[in-house]
Amino acid sequence: MNLGYVSIAVFYKDSCPKGQLLPLYNIVSAFYNTATMFVELYGHKCPKSCYRFWAVLTKIIEGAWLVTGSYWIYEIYPPYAISEMRPDYCDHVFYTFCLVTVALSYVTFVGSLLLELCLRFGSRRRQQTPSGEGQVEVPRAPPAAPPMGVQLLPSQTAVEPQTTMSSISQKHGHRKRRHRPKPETRRKPV
Repeated sequence: MNLGYVSIAVFYKDSCPKGQLLPLYNIVSAFYNTATMFVELYGHKCPKSCYRFWAVLTKIIEGAWLVTGSYWIYEIYPPYAISEMRPDYCDHVFYTFCLVTVALSYVTFVGSLLLELCLRFGSRRRQQTPSGEGQVEVPRAPPAAPPMGVQLLPSQTAVEPQTTMSSISQKHGHRKRRHRPKPETRRKPV
């Protein structure tokens, strides 16, 4: 893709007098993307703080360059693509290429930001410090009860019984009250 940026920019460098900075935008984008990929591949060798600094810096530069390129591209919209002699002429193929690459760059930029945020905040939930501080407990749902009439095998875990008032009172040393049945009164046969 980066080779496409450079080759299109060099081939069409004089075909858009109204947007003279568009070839420069494509060439700088190609070199910036190549440098970013190189650092991503070999950047894991530097300390973690250095790598984080580089990641934040590249995202800021990439966002600023996208906004700059968008301004240069949309400044001449719609381009005049009929006569090459006019000063507001811009080749249709070159201009369309610039529009498409900026749109794809925005999709990639926003997608990578969202992915990075999800990974960063998702890993924070599982991260644990050596002293145990900062560990976040994620509540787990109790195991589901088996369907009616299904018996568990001895190797399977049984569902924990629910806490009731009687189990709480037994736990705290209260005696369970015994209910004595009321004496039934019998009717005498007549």
